[in-house]
Amino acid sequence: MIIPAHELPLIAPYATQGARVLEHGNKKNPSGIYRDWYESRGCAYKSIDINGRDGAIAQDVRQPFDFGQFDVVTNFGFSEHVSVQAPFWQNAYNALAVGGVFVGTLPKPNHWLHHGWSYWHPSEAFYREWAVANHLEVVTLHDCGPGDPAKRMWGYVLRKTADAPHVWGASFDALFWRNPNWDIPTDDTVHYGAA
Repeated sequence: MIIPAHELPLIAPYATQGARVLEHGNKKNPSGIYRDWYESRGCAYKSIDINGRDGAIAQDVRQPFDFGQFDVVTNFGFSEHVSVQAPFWQNAYNALAVGGVFVGTLPKPNHWLHHGWSYWHPSEAFYREWAVANHLEVVTLHDCGPGDPAKRMWGYVLRKTADAPHVWGASFDALFWRNPNWDIPTDDTVHYGAA
């Protein structure tokens, strides 16, 4: 199966014929490239990653971009590797059409301790407060993961309910756990580490 078992129930209801999908990351695993799964379901698919690999558009997600509006925007194990959070979440929000869903899985605080250059792990409070500030309905927010108790994740689906400017609250950065195994770069350095 290309899509891992803990991600599949989150994404399958929304990856339907004609759905416009923006994937963060050149997502793949030993079973294949995520792009193939989406396209087999009739989705209009784009992916973005600074590395430009596996058909991804080479894009630094810390910089503004506009590839249009999408019905589904994903964040499966991606944003924890981005050195600055606010621009990532703003870009993801801006790419999402009203009525569309933002779907993903991210490490829970104090999990995935040796996950390569994994800087930012959101708390449950972050999702809820970011959703309220940005007219997002929390469709689901639950504990999930690949089975290892040290690798628990938040699985989420957030639906955009209004066309409004993105809000990044002054307290939002404090709602993330910062992984002590890695120093967050203060420049534009991008690290790719072993997962």
